[in-house]
Amino acid sequence: MQYFKDGIKTFSLLIVSTMIAYIYFRLSSHTTNIATVYILYVFLVARLTSGYIWCVVASIFGMLGVNYLFTYPYFEFNFSLTGYPVTFFGMLIIAIITSTLTAHTKEQAKVKAVHEACLKELNEINKQLIIADSFSQIIELTLNYIVSGANISCIFYTKDPIHSSKPFSILIKPEDEAIFSSEYERAVAHLAYVSENPIGIDKNAPDSQCFYLPVASHNHIWGVLGLLASDNPVFIKENLSLFTLMIPQVALAFERQSLLDEHQKLAVETAKEKMRGNLLRAVSHDLRTPLTTMIGSSSIYIENNKGLTETEKLNLVMRIQEDSNWLLHMVENLLSVTRIVQETAKVVKRPELLEEVISESILRVKKRHPEVNVDVKIPTEVLIVPMDATLIEQVLINLVENAIHHAHPTKPIEINAYKEKSSVRVDVIDDGIGIPPNKLNSLFDGYCPNENMSSDTTKGMGIGLSICKTIISAHSGTITVQNLTKGAMFTFTLPLEDEI
Repeated sequence: MQYFKDGIKTFSLLIVSTMIAYIYFRLSSHTTNIATVYILYVFLVARLTSGYIWCVVASIFGMLGVNYLFTYPYFEFNFSLTGYPVTFFGMLIIAIITSTLTAHTKEQAKVKAVHEACLKELNEINKQLIIADSFSQIIELTLNYIVSGANISCIFYTKDPIHSSKPFSILIKPEDEAIFSSEYERAVAHLAYVSENPIGIDKNAPDSQCFYLPVASHNHIWGVLGLLASDNPVFIKENLSLFTLMIPQVALAFERQSLLDEHQKLAVETAKEKMRGNLLRAVSHDLRTPLTTMIGSSSIYIENNKGLTETEKLNLVMRIQEDSNWLLHMVENLLSVTRIVQETAKVVKRPELLEEVISESILRVKKRHPEVNVDVKIPTEVLIVPMDATLIEQVLINLVENAIHHAHPTKPIEINAYKEKSSVRVDVIDDGIGIPPNKLNSLFDGYCPNENMSSDTTKGMGIGLSICKTIISAHSGTITVQNLTKGAMFTFTLPLEDEI
């Protein structure tokens, strides 16, 4: 097709040049500049066509045109004219040199255009890889980029293809899966994986229908990219340099994601260690207070049994019972956090009616504190939330009892529930003494004793609030606290849709 187009351009320019030369000849009757018109014609043919053939053809027709139309006798060929062979070969040499320079210039322009397009495409995929936040997203971006540009099926093995059962793939045709999954193709992909060298399309595997590019960096193999070449082998060969330049960017994205995951893992481990330390301090503090009271009360009862009145004995036993209940409550908290840790900070969520969970938690609080009043406000619509009901009840109990023991409210404690866009919000409000400003940022860290009172006479609030944060975080929610004009408000949220 291109050859046919170049022929039309050559003969069209020949006609136009001949007409211009004839008009010039009729107006001036001079033949001096006729050859110049045809030399310009040769330059135009070299510029507008590809290769050398049409330049040579143009030079021949140009010389024949000068000889036939503009040399006496007119409209006859006369090759015996003095100097004609020199003029002919001169134009031929000019045509060849011109076409060579023009072809070289056009080739450089083509290479430059391909190079710029390649850089543009690499820059585009690099932008996408930078914003990827997981290994699977990096792979999907790479495969989608190849499919959108080449319209060929592709696959990515994250492990040795021989043992990889579920590789990532995007298939143009369903039957392409059978090609990738054949034993021979898996063996070729395995060879690329272990050798870390491209294989396929006349590269050590002439019978393969695919081309495999290993993705590796710093002596670490991240996987193998497979391209189905049987449908479009020309595209694979022509764009092999692009794929070769793209692979290091993909490997770099994998390496960056690996470092980010490692950093996040270290951050999680650091947070866990901090939580363990805070929990240990809180447990030490909270255990010492009731145990000291229980030992003191029991010692008084034993040593002064005969000298005590029945009322005094009853008061000592009631104090021992109160501290025993406190210890039981703390053990329940410890069991809750142990349960979460054993399940790797994940909880088994089931759809639960929020109203029932709140009611159950209030009933449990009433058993321990019959005198406490709690006002509940919930929406008229039914709120069903994915949660571990037992753990969320523990959160509500901890927050209400925290208000009872530390806030000293004069009015009923409020529990208000609201539905937000994609979550449910629960507020626990008291009108007590509030939270010291210097404790707001560290209240959920696990160790918040009251500095104004002896640690032997006060039960700390830290362990209960720390466990509340652990439970809510395990539910992918948030928990916060803020001081009001009078009192404080604890707020926690739970997502309405369970994460997959």
